[in-house]
Amino acid sequence: MRPTWIVGLLADGISEAVVAQAAETVSPAALAPYHRWVPPLPQEEVIRLLPGHRR
Repeated sequence: MRPTWIVGLLADGISEAVVAQAAETVSPAALAPYHRWVPPLPQEEVIRLLPGHRR
């Protein structure tokens, strides 16, 4: 269940630092193996998540 939860959070665009802390891993780098199952974010979502984004 934990890998599904981690992949779901990453797929939702949650910060790797936040997911790593919630999953009690040593660092965000420990999440690297999960990225093969995370689909890319749509371009609109990438832009929305960037700091300074204005609608």
